[in-house]
Amino acid sequence: MNLVITSWRNLRKHKLVSSINILGLTLGLASSLLAILFAIHELSYESCHKRADPTLMFHLSGAGIAILILATTVFWQSWQAATSNPVESIKYE
Repeated sequence: MNLVITSWRNLRKHKLVSSINILGLTLGLASSLLAILFAIHELSYESCHKRADPTLMFHLSGAGIAILILATTVFWQSWQAATSNPVESIKYE
């Protein structure tokens, strides 16, 4: 409960920085979701055919894994930026 109160106080005290962090988190989550949906669509492209080319499926699965790693990285960095204390991060620059 103490962490929630402290977070709420930081949100109210540093409105601009908090809004930028929340906007970054929102954009990161949205882009991650779009990348995952795109990867799912690309992976299901040849699944309706009986004799789908295995090389193409391997290529699409590799692209899907790369997009998933990218989306996870964007999400993690956005989460760290949104949950970090702006005052503490400025101290060590």
